[in-house]
Amino acid sequence: RNGLADCHLEYAMALAKAGRTDLATENYRRAIENYRAVWLADERNLAARRQIVFTERHLANALAQKGETADALHLYRRALAE
Repeated sequence: RNGLADCHLEYAMALAKAGRTDLATENYRRAIENYRAVWLADERNLAARRQIVFTERHLANALAQKGETADALHLYRRALAE
């Protein structure tokens, strides 16, 4: 699932760069879901946990671009608390 998460992340980053924030946010969420599954299978896997936070930050950026600032701020705050 880690490879699938990486693919969703890369695709989301390309979509965000192209201004396709709706599709980007969908793919960021899919990446987070897959990274979370990897982490839950082994909570000592700090690389997966780091990827969750990293991807949530990118999701927050895309949400801010879409004007969904409350959701973006929630993700930024959660990232700071990790």
